[in-house]
Amino acid sequence: NSYARLDVIESPSIKSVPGISLQYQKIPPPQHGITIDGDNLSAITRIENDVAELEFMEFLPTSIFFTVKPAPEEVLVIEPGGGMDVAGALYFGGENIYVSQNSSLMVDVLRDGFSDYSGNIYNDKKVEVFEVSSRNFSKITDRKFDLIIISLSDSFHTVSAGAYSLNENYLYTVESISDLMAILKEDGVLAVTRWVQFPPSENLKVLSTLYESLEYLQIGKIPKKVFAYRSLLTCTTLFKKDGFAENEINCLKEEVKKLNFDIVYYNGSRQDEANIYSILEEPYF
Repeated sequence: NSYARLDVIESPSIKSVPGISLQYQKIPPPQHGITIDGDNLSAITRIENDVAELEFMEFLPTSIFFTVKPAPEEVLVIEPGGGMDVAGALYFGGENIYVSQNSSLMVDVLRDGFSDYSGNIYNDKKVEVFEVSSRNFSKITDRKFDLIIISLSDSFHTVSAGAYSLNENYLYTVESISDLMAILKEDGVLAVTRWVQFPPSENLKVLSTLYESLEYLQIGKIPKKVFAYRSLLTCTTLFKKDGFAENEINCLKEEVKKLNFDIVYYNGSRQDEANIYSILEEPYF
């Protein structure tokens, strides 16, 4: 259209499963790549029959979300790119899945052009797609959500002075995060996954934004409300509005360990619990 150019790329070399556990030893399903204006490659995953065939979902960082929110009733997925997190929400039993996707081109590709290839997920009766930004969606919805997923739909960017930062993306501002916190249920979870960088600028930005949003909304302090973990390439921060109970922390720790992800933070976390599996030379996380 007049605002942007979208390209769909077919290549056997496209394999995009950000943060997948090294425990997964199989080959993921075929994928096509999508770029907008030649940037931010995301993948449309081939679904032959049903999302139930996507076993690799159980090895992604997103699988941990559903440890604290199994089969959530109300799920919001924000800017899912090629739709992997929408397929994941279906795979893990989400009942009502709402998609906030600001690019009408992306929606058209998944709803029409490549609907058969992607398992018709955008036409699934459980999925409702809104062609609006998360900011506008949070203003127009009257629903409260069990789980809100901010998808990792942009490419890895190296850290350098004056270069790309989360400040350039409205999704990660205090105003945006505050709006999303406001539409969580009292026991709802907000999940944010970003790339692992050195130094960890993106992940620190997420934490500082959560902190400022809590201050703005006056709904408590961070320590008991955050659980963070990482793979080799990604770091995920979970925010729970009413805080994580001890049994939830224990369950999360067990699932993280099972997939050989590394704990980054929870209230009471210890240094000897971190940097065990994907070992970093400098213990930034």
